Amino acid sequence: MCDGVYEIELSDVNGNFGGNPTSLGVFNINNNQTTGAIYPTIPNNTTPGTCYKVRINRVSPAPSITGVISICFEVAFCPNTITTLQPVVTMDPDTVCAGSVIDVPFYSTGVYIPNSNSYVAQLSRPDGTFPNTPPYTVLGAFANSDTYDPAQGSMPGTVAGLIPDTVSEGCNYYIRVVSVNPVAIGTLYGPFCIKHCDVETNNKQDIRFCINELEGADTTITYTIHNYDTVSTYSGTNQFLVQVLSSQTLAVINTGVIGGTVSNTSGTITVTIPNLAGLFGIGMQPGLYYIRVISTDSDVPWDVNGTIIRMTIGAPSAFPPSIIAGAPYYCVGQIGNYTINPYNFQSQYQWWCNGINNGAPFNWEFNPLYVNFGGPGTLLFTVREFNFGCAGPVSDTLPSDIFGSPNVAIQGPAQACVGDTVTYQGTVYQQHLLRVGG
Repeated sequence: MCDGVYEIELSDVNGNFGGNPTSLGVFNINNNQTTGAIYPTIPNNTTPGTCYKVRINRVSPAPSITGVISICFEVAFCPNTITTLQPVVTMDPDTVCAGSVIDVPFYSTGVYIPNSNSYVAQLSRPDGTFPNTPPYTVLGAFANSDTYDPAQGSMPGTVAGLIPDTVSEGCNYYIRVVSVNPVAIGTLYGPFCIKHCDVETNNKQDIRFCINELEGADTTITYTIHNYDTVSTYSGTNQFLVQVLSSQTLAVINTGVIGGTVSNTSGTITVTIPNLAGLFGIGMQPGLYYIRVISTDSDVPWDVNGTIIRMTIGAPSAFPPSIIAGAPYYCVGQIGNYTINPYNFQSQYQWWCNGINNGAPFNWEFNPLYVNFGGPGTLLFTVREFNFGCAGPVSDTLPSDIFGSPNVAIQGPAQACVGDTVTYQGTVYQQHLLRVGG
C-alpha cells in the first residue's frame, strides 16, 4: 500500500453503498503498511438490520481506490444496562465525609436518546433501600447519550457529584446510576459508610490551577471546623495541612507540601503549585487530584481528615504551537493535512479556519487535522492548546492556498483527411491565487 488518507464507510441496512453511505471516520496508512485494525463506532441512530457491510476507500492521494466490501453483519438494539462501579472516594480505609465530592464510574450498553438522556447517580437511604417513588437523593447528573461498553474497549463513564452534608451517618449506604431516556436502573455499589467530619475543606468548592514551563500559581482556600458539633479540640501546636490524593486510587501523594498552617481555629491556607518542572519535582504532573485539609493534633481520631474536593492542574505550553502543512498548496478534491508541533497527547486542541464550521472554533481529536477541500481559495488556520481546562497561547496564522481544477484548451484543425498529418496544441490554464501582504 502507498501512504495516504483512507475512509471507512458503512452501508445502508440492505448492504448497499449507493446514494450517501455513512462515514465512520478517516485514518492514515503509512507506506508499506499492509495490515492493521480500525475501531469505528456505529452511530446511535443506525436502524437495526441483519446485512450491514463496511468498506475502506483510499481518498488521497490520487488515484482514489474503492475497497472490497465486507460480508454482512448484524446491527441490533442491545439491552439498556448500567453497571455502577466503586467511586474512588469510598476507597478510603476510613469512612467518607459528608460534604465530600464523589465521582461515580459506570459501564453502560444499549441505545440512549441523543440530546435527552442523562445518567444520574442516586444515593440510598441509610438502611440501603431506595424509595419506590421520587424524590431520590441525587448525587449528580451527566447529560450524555453515549454508551460505555467494556466489551468494546470503552473506559467507564463518570457522574460527578457531591455527598449532601445533610445525610445521616451510617454504614449501609448504596449508590446506583440510572438513565433518564430510556429509563434503565443500574446495579448497586455498596455498602459503605458516611460520617460527618469536623473539618470542611474550602466550603466544598473545587479549585483549578493553570501553570506552564515558566510560571506556577497559587490561591487561598478556607477550612472550617465545628460545622456539625463542638466535640473536637485542637492543640496549640496543631497544623492544618493540605493533603493531595490520587483521583484513581485515593492513595496519599503528599501532605503539607503545597500548603499548611499552624492553628487550632478555622482559617485560610495558601496553596502553591510550582511551575511544570517543580511539579514533577514533588511527584506530581498535570491532571485531576483530590485534596482535603487534615489536622495533626485532634483529640477525636475520626476528625483528623476533612471533606474532599477536586483540584485540577493544567499546564499548556507557554509557547504557541506551530502548524505544519503537509504540502505547500492543495487542489480542490484533495484531502490536506495540518500537523501541530509540538503536540501534547494529554491536551485538546481547538482550531479556527475561515472555511470550516462557518469560521467558528472546532475541536479535532487527532494530529494531524485532515481537511477535504471543496472549493478554491485561501484558508487561514490557527490552533490553541487546552490542557485540563487551561488555555495556552494562540498559534500564528497559517495561510494555505487551494487551487481549482485546471482548464485545458486544445487548438488544431476541426477536420482532417485520412493520411494527413495534423498538429494539435494543448494549453493548460491553472487557477492561481494571489495573496497580498503577510
